[in-house]
Amino acid sequence: MRKTVAIVGLVSALLVGIPKASLAGTILEKVAKTGVLTAGARKDTVPFGYVNEKEQWVGYSIDLLERIRAKLEKDLKRPVRLQLVEVSSSDRIQMVQDRKVDIECGSTTFTWNRQKYVDFSVPFFFTGTQFLVKGNSSIKLVSDLTGKKVGVIEGTSNQGDVDDLKPAVQVVLLKNRADGVKQLQEGKIDAFASDGILLLGLKNSTLKDSNFSIVPDQPVLNGAYACMVPKDESDWRSLVNYSIFSLIEGIVDGDPKAIGQYERWFGKNGVVPYPLELNSDYFQSIVSSFERIPN
Repeated sequence: MRKTVAIVGLVSALLVGIPKASLAGTILEKVAKTGVLTAGARKDTVPFGYVNEKEQWVGYSIDLLERIRAKLEKDLKRPVRLQLVEVSSSDRIQMVQDRKVDIECGSTTFTWNRQKYVDFSVPFFFTGTQFLVKGNSSIKLVSDLTGKKVGVIEGTSNQGDVDDLKPAVQVVLLKNRADGVKQLQEGKIDAFASDGILLLGLKNSTLKDSNFSIVPDQPVLNGAYACMVPKDESDWRSLVNYSIFSLIEGIVDGDPKAIGQYERWFGKNGVVPYPLELNSDYFQSIVSSFERIPN
């Protein structure tokens, strides 16, 4: 998220057509043969991928993967099982690049540098860098971070955003979100930088009974989440794009099933309430950039 993602530019880079799947791609061949879709997902990014109180691996991105699995099953005309593999901020790109997973779908922000190593799907969520601080903190604006210690997970796009604040801030590299929360609670850092929606997820889960705030009110820099697939798999990426686009199109058109999938995670009574209006312009821009799916 070093720079605001240009929606039109990003989408145009992803316009590869959305045909019915053929077996030309090696991943499609593999799934057709084995009946298994191996997908990288997260366990620490509420509400995109996490383990709930029933010890179930769930999330908005898990639902997207299930949607992709169903599309595969329909096109390949055979049963397909979704096999989830846990990935982290540090290994997710390598896992896709090495084809240890067929796809990664979690909370990965599109960047041009990352696209050197993997290909990205149609973006499915819009967010940006914000900061978690203690409730009694004097930090309200980015300018208030001057002279402060700011923690950020190494290797994330947020790291680039925080690095841009040097030398005004002292950057502390973190291993993961749990490390960030721990260091913030212990006073070792003054703020923890991450995607705003993930910080909301922390506030609604791990930190539900704690006094923390997210600042500023709007992200400092914006970015888009997308799924990652290996390079040179155009047929596979087309199927993934179709699956994601059909959901976004349904949300824009007010389809009850699509709206319900969004509301389950982000609705008023969802896991992390996040009004659809905050993403509606972004979703509309995606729909306007593609041919509508035929009835």
